[in-house]
Amino acid sequence: FAQNQFTISGFIKEKGSREPLIGVNIYIPNSGIGTTSNTYGFYSLTIPKRDSVNLIFSYVGYEQVNRRVFLKQNTELNIEIAPN
Repeated sequence: FAQNQFTISGFIKEKGSREPLIGVNIYIPNSGIGTTSNTYGFYSLTIPKRDSVNLIFSYVGYEQVNRRVFLKQNTELNIEIAPN
């Protein structure tokens, strides 16, 4: 049984204070796939099966974070974002 999609999920926190960041945009460029973090800084993104994706974490007043994720299974990806 092969999976047709994978889920990437995790928590987004401020670098330093480790406070959860609410409303961070998480998206895959040029795909129309994206989400935002909830009140706990948690996000979950389910995407069609592929080898890897580039994820962009974007939040006003903070540095943008780019991560390449190789998809072999559902993946937990926790991120810390530094203020500008």
